[in-house]
Amino acid sequence: MAYRSGVATLAGVTVLVALVSEVFVESVQAAAVTFGMTPAFVGFVVVALMAVRRRWPRHSPPRVRIIWT
Repeated sequence: MAYRSGVATLAGVTVLVALVSEVFVESVQAAAVTFGMTPAFVGFVVVALMAVRRRWPRHSPPRVRIIWT
């Protein structure tokens, strides 16, 4: 019984992740067209920034130290 519920949960979450990914891609593509961004810029910069931003909650952003030499 636990095996079936685990597989069902995994299948359900997989469908939800696919739907969220589709919404994300469509919204980023629409914004890229609006702002005139190239696909390379969107892939390398915009998606990377959104992925990094998602890792840290609002109360603890990443700290960056700039060291001048």
